[in-house]
Amino acid sequence: MAGLYESQGKYEEAEPLYKRSLGIRETKLGRDHPDVATTLNALAALYSSQEKYKEAEPLFKRTLSIFEKAFGKDHLSVEINLSNLALLYYKQEKYTEAILLIKKSLIIIEKAAGKDHPSVTTTLNKLILLYESQGKYEEAKSLYNRSLGIVEKALGKNHPNYKTLMKKYQILSEKIQSSQ
Repeated sequence: MAGLYESQGKYEEAEPLYKRSLGIRETKLGRDHPDVATTLNALAALYSSQEKYKEAEPLFKRTLSIFEKAFGKDHLSVEINLSNLALLYYKQEKYTEAILLIKKSLIIIEKAAGKDHPSVTTTLNKLILLYESQGKYEEAKSLYNRSLGIVEKALGKNHPNYKTLMKKYQILSEKIQSSQ
């Protein structure tokens, strides 16, 4: 029900339901159960979407800690939560912290799927965004090249994902050109 309220933008109605669910799960399952982490993550995301970053950050960190303990540091649940925390830092313009988390996320996804798997491009694109936000265009360009190579190999040059990525790459190349 909380998720439904949240999807409708009814945050005031969603929050107490998430908190109630969290309390029940902590009581029944224990504070370090993965289902508790899932509810913590949902509550943190709710706070983040409302720009309540100080409330969201400790919840995302606790979620990450629970998943690392439950599944190990290389599990995809950990990767997802690293990305969630990185997004929170990005929204606060804490780019250095966000980059560190996305790099960890990238290592996990590469181990799980392989360095040239199309799913890697999602994380590469997050890192590209962070580099571009800091004006680190050469680093971003290098990652665009890698991402384009993966997408071309997996989907071909005529695929919409490739074309979108190529357009973004060209825009970045123009920025680099005009700044020289």
